[in-house]
Amino acid sequence: MLSYWDVLAVALLGPLFFVNPMRFRNLYRALAAYALCGVAIGAAYVLVTRPAGDWIAGVLG
Repeated sequence: MLSYWDVLAVALLGPLFFVNPMRFRNLYRALAAYALCGVAIGAAYVLVTRPAGDWIAGVLG
């Protein structure tokens, strides 16, 4: 079973590839976009990897 350290890493580092801070008018909007993107990426990562991990563990024994 995977721990949640990988989810934290993906949620913190994932938005670096999707959020362009120069696009926003001020720092607060850029940080809000970064946080929302991190939450969305972390949730998607959990929804994909947790069932797949359980399935792989069941198949491989």
